[in-house]
Amino acid sequence: MSAYRRAFPPSRWSASCSVPQSQSVDRTNVCSAGKFLDSVVVYEERLFLKRFKGKHFPIFCGWMVGDGFGGVVVREDPSKITKLDSTIIPARVVRENASLGAAYASEGET
Repeated sequence: MSAYRRAFPPSRWSASCSVPQSQSVDRTNVCSAGKFLDSVVVYEERLFLKRFKGKHFPIFCGWMVGDGFGGVVVREDPSKITKLDSTIIPARVVRENASLGAAYASEGET
């Protein structure tokens, strides 16, 4: 494991996370596997996600390119804990006044 990855808390990869029954809408205890059981406890805010089509809990993440908006990504997971290996569905937002040519890099695919 690189020093860069060790700098983040264990929950960065959703390893060893749990949602206790008392904070779960359906009163089920959800846990994710991980090797950080003896690590420092990290508390994060709990958001109640809606399950779509009865099988996925999606979250939407945005990213920046330089000083501008780069796009969004949807991460979906069948569990209530979004993990590093959750399905990623990339999307691209195009402004009406932006040329499509500016969207592509001159080197390789975007």
